[in-house]
Order: sequence, then C-alpha cells, then structure tokens
Amino acid sequence: MQQVPTYNLVLEKREGYLYACVTAEVITLQMVVEYLNRISQAARESHSGRLLFVRRTPLMDSISDYELAANLLRNMLPVGTKIAIVDENDNDPGEAKQKLQVLSSRGLNAHAFGNISDAEHWLLDNE
Repeated sequence: MQQVPTYNLVLEKREGYLYACVTAEVITLQMVVEYLNRISQAARESHSGRLLFVRRTPLMDSISDYELAANLLRNMLPVGTKIAIVDENDNDPGEAKQKLQVLSSRGLNAHAFGNISDAEHWLLDNE
C-alpha cells in the first residue's frame, strides 16, 4: 500500500503578522491547495495584512501547478497582503527566484528572504 504524502502546517498570530510554516518531504498540488486554504483563512481572521511564510518543502516541479497555486493565493488572501517567504529547504535559488516571479506577476506583494529576521524586518516596515 502506497503511503499518501503528508505535511505539517504551523500557524501562529504574532505581533504584527501571521506566521505560517509548512514542512513536508514531498509536495503535491493537492497539499499546496489544502495548506493555502488554511493559511488564507487564518490570514483573513488575523486582519494583519502581513504573512511570513516559511517553507520547509521541496518546490513543486510543474511551473503550471505553481501558477495555479499563485492564482489561488492571490484570490484567497486579502488584497494588499505583504508576503515574506523564507525557504529553509535549500532549494535551488535560481528555481526559487523564478517561482517567486510567478507570484509577483500575479500581483502579489511577495519577497524572498534568506532568514526569518530579515523577513520580519521587511514585513514590519511601514513603508
């Protein structure tokens, strides 16, 4: 019997932003849709307009799946949400940058950071 991939999602309302950390060894589009739904619901409930997303997963292989996920995120999050992304999985920086550009091309205010401290600083900057 083949085991279905699972993920762990931690959501915390922190001072000034919502913290979301997803951990998985394998990533599927179905998992991404599930955790994006949970993150967007928490973001709407938190009313902060700022999201720190820590990824401890591989990147999805398919750019079309990534584009679908970006469109879903754009439609589910409150308009104007600032999204700081921290990749803690040592994914290929070039590939991660390409996929971040998909988010930006969908009108999302998303930026990638090498660590949580820099991401928090950007999120909490009032400019």
